[in-house]
Amino acid sequence: MDTPTPSSTLPTGTWDLAPATTTTLTLKKLGFITVEAAVSVTDGTIVIDDDGSIASIEATLDAASFASGNDKRDEHVRGEDFFDTDTHPTIRFASTSAEPTADGYRVDGTLTIKGQSHSTSLLVGGLTTTAAEASFTANTTIDRTGVGVAKMPSFVISTMIDVAIDGRAQRRADS
Repeated sequence: MDTPTPSSTLPTGTWDLAPATTTTLTLKKLGFITVEAAVSVTDGTIVIDDDGSIASIEATLDAASFASGNDKRDEHVRGEDFFDTDTHPTIRFASTSAEPTADGYRVDGTLTIKGQSHSTSLLVGGLTTTAAEASFTANTTIDRTGVGVAKMPSFVISTMIDVAIDGRAQRRADS
């Protein structure tokens, strides 16, 4: 069994995001109540070039999996006022570039929610790898009104949402 080691790069090849990857959204309600919710990652890949650099990252999340522990809130967020999961069942991220930083990578890309695409940047770090498995963290902050989720005023629900990803990936056997 390989021992995981801290790293700044993944070995060359294609890596598939594992179902164990979790995405947590954190925001403020009424300016002082912290609300956290999870959204499941259903599919995704990380492609690493021969030089160890990130060539691309793509991820698909199941918008209908939104779960905050409050069934009434979750149903409302899945509805037309927010994610409109009947019409837009997925949230997608596709990278456009990746640059090394002191702590990992800055990955710029396009986030698509409710059919609206907007630019965002992920800060990726905490990379630990073995020959076949990797773990990492990624963080960003998005303006919900800029991605088409604008129903409630900002004094009810903050416009800024912190997104934290606890990622797991497995290297494809054919890579």
